[in-house]
Amino acid sequence: GLAPHTLVSSAQPCQMCAGAVLWSGVVELAFSATKGDVERLPGFDEGLLARGWQRRMRRRGIAVVPALLRQEGRAVLDLYRKKGGLIYGARRGRD
Repeated sequence: GLAPHTLVSSAQPCQMCAGAVLWSGVVELAFSATKGDVERLPGFDEGLLARGWQRRMRRRGIAVVPALLRQEGRAVLDLYRKKGGLIYGARRGRD
């Protein structure tokens, strides 16, 4: 019974967040920086996303708008790094 919602994110969702989007009732996902953009920062590991995840979301009725204002999103990530932001999901010799 909720109104349709759009989720706008500074970066592509990780695997956990992508799963949450599927169950959340969001009808549109727009993101800026890509997984590759995030992972070029030392230590970030966004995890694995299944091949075709965007297509699967669309099949479930969730519109996906990738790389919206991507350069601006990359600038935010660069500023985060320069300011010493916390690096979560750091690589620990996996894969």
